[in-house]
Amino acid sequence: MKWRAKFKRVNYDLHNVLGFYSIIIAIIMAFTALMMSFTWFNKSVYWMAGGEDKPRIQALSDTTSNPKSNMLSQVDKAWHKGINEIAEHERNDILMHFPEKASDPIYVCTDMYRGTWRDVYLDQHTLAELPASSKRLRDEDLASWIRSV
Repeated sequence: MKWRAKFKRVNYDLHNVLGFYSIIIAIIMAFTALMMSFTWFNKSVYWMAGGEDKPRIQALSDTTSNPKSNMLSQVDKAWHKGINEIAEHERNDILMHFPEKASDPIYVCTDMYRGTWRDVYLDQHTLAELPASSKRLRDEDLASWIRSV
């Protein structure tokens, strides 16, 4: 940039420099929009980053060891577990979902931080974390991290 040049030259240089640096933001926004809008693009980026196409695991509570427990008490224990053991970011900001059937898990949404969150499914009888739960963001592989961020 020639700051001491005539107005036309300074205007032209500003246009070029600002345009060059704003293209970085425009490319990031376009990439994000493509990831959110088109499933084929999302799956392609996930595949190119090394992600494996795994079947979705269904979250179900174990109904064979169905002790007669108070559901409100179990959800209260799950809430305490979510705040004290599971959450890493924003510990007091969690969402809970009550199970409707004996096979439904207790859903805990936690670690809501910078636009991401973690879905945790707990067995409603034992409060054990089920395999369908999301991993912590730091434990995710590169492909899953790109997809979630």
